[in-house]
Amino acid sequence: MIRALNHICIDVVDLKATEEFYCQKLGLAVHYEYIRKGERFGLMIKIDDRSYIEAFELAEEPIDGCKGIKHLCFEVDDIDACEANLAERGVETYNKKQASDGSWMLWCTDPSGISIEFNAFDEQSSINTREDRMIYW
Repeated sequence: MIRALNHICIDVVDLKATEEFYCQKLGLAVHYEYIRKGERFGLMIKIDDRSYIEAFELAEEPIDGCKGIKHLCFEVDDIDACEANLAERGVETYNKKQASDGSWMLWCTDPSGISIEFNAFDEQSSINTREDRMIYW
């Protein structure tokens, strides 16, 4: 069912500093950007051909400096088969839809409350086209 860990999503306070750290200091590269209301507010940073760090800039400083992992995402071959398999195992899923990056997504929550995303990609998904995507949330 699960092919790979696709990405880890992190909240960041300074998107430019995050890009400089991951790209200049760690040697990674921006794969594509997220644009909201005409401004860049997120990055998909490529680690290898299947692994990424998704970074979104927070609107304000987090309470008590709590920054961190927002969710983790597994790549799957087929979102419908994933949903059926999880249901058979008693896992409640939600929010199945086509995402702004062109992938199909489905969510669940682990016992500790961590959000887990499942993505199925096709040739039109930003992971493959590297096209920036407009965000409306």
